[in-house]
Amino acid sequence: MSNDPKSTENNGSEGVNAEFSAETEALKARSDDGFEDERALILEKLLPLVPFEGWTDGAISLAAKEAGVEPATTKAAFPRGAVDAIKVWSARSDQAMGDAMKASEFKTLKIREKVAFAVRARLGAIRADKEAARRAAATLALPINAPVPLTLIITPNVGF
Repeated sequence: MSNDPKSTENNGSEGVNAEFSAETEALKARSDDGFEDERALILEKLLPLVPFEGWTDGAISLAAKEAGVEPATTKAAFPRGAVDAIKVWSARSDQAMGDAMKASEFKTLKIREKVAFAVRARLGAIRADKEAARRAAATLALPINAPVPLTLIITPNVGF
């Protein structure tokens, strides 16, 4: 293997890096595509179904029907189905954590206290949906979804 940074040799990580970049850009683009209200409505109906149905396209369809959202709009709002629904739920939980971190007392905490505060805030955001979190972890652990958790780690909407 060459030490030359311009070398065209590939250790297999370039494909993952490219997919990670594409996923991150797609997430940013979807955040302002005009389907925020539909996503919120569907997600509200979806979370109670997830413990029984899992993060599946069928559960999303059922939730959309209960929310009064048309199938074509649902497909446009969640083009990758369950994976996109998990991304929206994760972003919403991250936003709740970020909002909690904007409290005035957060700025006065020591670093280790800030980390503990942020972890507690994030866990608090998903506390009501523990089984949905378990099911999301199982869905994201599938090999086909391997790059997705990386995109959830780097979220542009959480202000630190």
